[in-house]
Amino acid sequence: MRVNPGLIIGYHGCSKETAEHILSDTTKHLTPSNSKHEWLGKGVYCWESSYHRALEWAKQHIKKGEEPAVLGIIITPGKCLDLTDSKHLDTLDIVAQAFHNECNSTGITPPANKDLRHDYDCALINYYHAYRKSFELPPIDTIRAAFAEGDHIAGGKCTFTRRQHIQWAIINPKNSIVGYFRPAEGFCSENT
Repeated sequence: MRVNPGLIIGYHGCSKETAEHILSDTTKHLTPSNSKHEWLGKGVYCWESSYHRALEWAKQHIKKGEEPAVLGIIITPGKCLDLTDSKHLDTLDIVAQAFHNECNSTGITPPANKDLRHDYDCALINYYHAYRKSFELPPIDTIRAAFAEGDHIAGGKCTFTRRQHIQWAIINPKNSIVGYFRPAEGFCSENT
């Protein structure tokens, strides 16, 4: 487990009401998502350095009638499961074997990923947390992962996708969120 002392800028897509609520009270944190199809399990989600992707997400997912917004987050990764590091992917693969062995021994079929629902990924990451706890290892604070999402550019001739990104799940907001900010108008303009 890597302990990363650096700071990361993340962007969280939400409603303007949510952003203003968080910005108005320094004791409040975003509520972690707890859906069974989240890619990185339970956590506060944000895009690393991608204001535009956060805004796009907000426009597609907030309730009808609400105004989309982006909330900036300053993150200190702490104990980070960095899935852009092959060493951590090797560890996750070992945990996946234990997950499958436990599913087989209990007769439970692991959930499957389907389209944009990542039920398997979520179950595996949640199992990872329990696995660490069973060995009395300290809990992790954050998870970082790269995702290729959306259609391939260049007519499918290359590996880059329209929505590829690095995403963070902040497991322990009290340890890992240094602060929130309102991104400056124009700095993150849609024309840049």
